[in-house]
Amino acid sequence: MIFEVRLGREFSALKQIKNAQRSSMSNYAIEGQLQANQYFELLAMVDEMSNKADAETATGDIHED
Repeated sequence: MIFEVRLGREFSALKQIKNAQRSSMSNYAIEGQLQANQYFELLAMVDEMSNKADAETATGDIHED
């Protein structure tokens, strides 16, 4: 399920990236654009997890997920 959602978002991003003005972009350029999007998504996830861990440490309310 998560994979299907992720794949759908990437194809949606691909449609936005490779539009009429960028139809001549190479597959490598498109792959780079998709990886850049993934990089920023990963940074946001790491930041969210770090904030959650900091809050748990501050309150002493640590749960194993």
